[in-house]
Amino acid sequence: MKRVDGPGATAGNLYTVGNPALSIPATTVGDSEMNAIQEEIVAVVLDSGQTLDQTNVNLSQLLTAINSKVGAGGVQYSQAIVNNQAAPLDITNMLFDSNTIKSVAIDIDLHRQSDTGSSELDEKGTLYAIFDSVAGNWRSSLDSKFDDALVVFTITAAGQMQYTSSDITGSNSVGTMRYTIRTIKQ
Repeated sequence: MKRVDGPGATAGNLYTVGNPALSIPATTVGDSEMNAIQEEIVAVVLDSGQTLDQTNVNLSQLLTAINSKVGAGGVQYSQAIVNNQAAPLDITNMLFDSNTIKSVAIDIDLHRQSDTGSSELDEKGTLYAIFDSVAGNWRSSLDSKFDDALVVFTITAAGQMQYTSSDITGSNSVGTMRYTIRTIKQ
């Protein structure tokens, strides 16, 4: 990173607001400092496997990148599991760019329950995905423990992880999947 060294910077290369009464100018913010800051942040976001959000909708990409690199397992996400989901449904935060990501390990915890309490399904496991560069597609596999939550995972050629689910008894059911994502770069 580059420290500020433009007009108005302190001797220790810090910014200052200046003092007009004493004819001390405020620090001039230069393009080299701003580009250094931008590119340092961009490097962290891209290294985490994300694609830069050019729309400014996702204002937590740096935080997500940092959290994915620290701690045991990274950021924990949560998504509702729809009961009786016959067509594959996209899972939030699970679109993997094969240009930057070679493989993924996703620790999952699934819980599904009917409103009558007659059905309760729990599952814990690790969902793996790997990009086969020769075939040009993704493959996935689930290593599951405990009861089967009756959720099936697939991954599209574009790297989007999806799921389908069975119908559990009861007039209403709730389902939640909590997960953390670890990636290996290309």
